[in-house]
Amino acid sequence: MLNKLFFLASILLLGQNIQAQSKSGYYIKWYVDHTDREVKPSIAISAKEAQYINCYYVQFSPNGQFKSVKYYYQGKPSKYSNFGAHEMVRTYFKDYFIETYKDNKHKSTINSRGLFKSVYRLDANGFWSQKQYYNQQDQPIELGGVAAVHMIRDADNRAISEIQLNLKGDTIPDGNGFKQPYFAFTKDGFARYRQNRNQQGQLINGKRGYAVVNFLFDGNGNFVDEEFRDERGHLMAHPDFDYARINFREFNKYGKPSRIYFLDHLGRPLKKWAYGIMEYYPDMNRKRITFYDNQGNRSANAAGVSSMVYKYNSEGKFIGRTKYDIQGKKMNQSK
Repeated sequence: MLNKLFFLASILLLGQNIQAQSKSGYYIKWYVDHTDREVKPSIAISAKEAQYINCYYVQFSPNGQFKSVKYYYQGKPSKYSNFGAHEMVRTYFKDYFIETYKDNKHKSTINSRGLFKSVYRLDANGFWSQKQYYNQQDQPIELGGVAAVHMIRDADNRAISEIQLNLKGDTIPDGNGFKQPYFAFTKDGFARYRQNRNQQGQLINGKRGYAVVNFLFDGNGNFVDEEFRDERGHLMAHPDFDYARINFREFNKYGKPSRIYFLDHLGRPLKKWAYGIMEYYPDMNRKRITFYDNQGNRSANAAGVSSMVYKYNSEGKFIGRTKYDIQGKKMNQSK
């Protein structure tokens, strides 16, 4: 899967020395253009670092057109990427392009979501306006209830709104419950918000009680901040969580934050669940998170979890979390 507002421009300025690029190479992030106009990777690393840091190899043609992306776990080909396969290949045609997938043996495959290919229809300006999903039998399918996405663009061809449809043609709300979310972007192409509006263009609360999700990203596309506001502009707690705002700080050179803060409807750290400290394995997979209260004492979240250790298999697949209470005892993992 964003936010805006809150703390210091220093997060945007310090330690962010590698901007999004469009040349072949190894990157931590392979796609940071939220306007959906082009593929822009971010945080370039060396071939030596790619032998132990989890990363993507992004390939462009000589004229800068995106060709493919491959995922590597500790220097080895892995299928556990954020697109659900080892490799994604884009093939271009006159008025559309297709994205297909390959496994770590370079054979065509479906991705982890059961998707064989995505077909993107282009508008008169050459930017995609419709996306549809297909299986290996070339039949349209639904992913999470969605079979097609229709994109609405502004005069600069930035995606500003979308409509998701199922196979019956019914509109499917996004994860926030917004039937047709509206977007805006920074000059760097990072999302600033998702809004829920009625047919008259007025902000209205979605089914979860809020109308706006604000986002903030730093110059490398690292997620910094997210908050939820109602139709009157009031900060409010998300109904599924305790916090109204979540904030990431102290990023390392690979874009990994070491602290995460949980804030209430007044923008203050929660009393019992104020922040978490995150640790990483050498390959930059998350290793552990430990929670603290607003006095800096070991604490627990609403479910009583004080720390979590993240587990992965030998190919880098996330296989779960081991949860511990404030006494350090292993908890019932269903909580």
